Amino acid sequence: MKAISIIMLVILTITSCNTEDGGKNTNVLFEVERSFSDMSVREGMNKAFLHFCDEEGVILRPDRYPIVGELAIQEYLETGNDSLITLSWKPMDAFLSASGDLGFTYGTYLLESKNSAFTPKEGTYITIWRKNSNNEWRFLLDTGQEGLGDD
Repeated sequence: MKAISIIMLVILTITSCNTEDGGKNTNVLFEVERSFSDMSVREGMNKAFLHFCDEEGVILRPDRYPIVGELAIQEYLETGNDSLITLSWKPMDAFLSASGDLGFTYGTYLLESKNSAFTPKEGTYITIWRKNSNNEWRFLLDTGQEGLGDD
């Protein structure tokens, strides 16, 4: 529950912050999100998630408790083989805090498989980002929801 509380605080902090340019200077978050997706397609979902994960990162997935921390995320990802799937996504919008070290993106994703019996899955996602001590963007929270409506 501590991780969820921290995440909610982060979301509230980001959404209540105004950037000097009114929140329009979000290109950096679009770029990092695209790099994350490109790596997922090129090198595999697991490798991309491990590379872009903050040491305090959290992944939320259906029907399970939050996966908290880089080591727990690594253990979770090692339980699944991602060689037959391709996960890609596209950011639709991004928000950046006034301090420039915290932000979030959201958009749509597509999960495809090399198995012809698999039906591709589409959905929405949100990623909360934080700059680490090396000035690199890493995700604090990643979560998605399957399905896209007509609205």
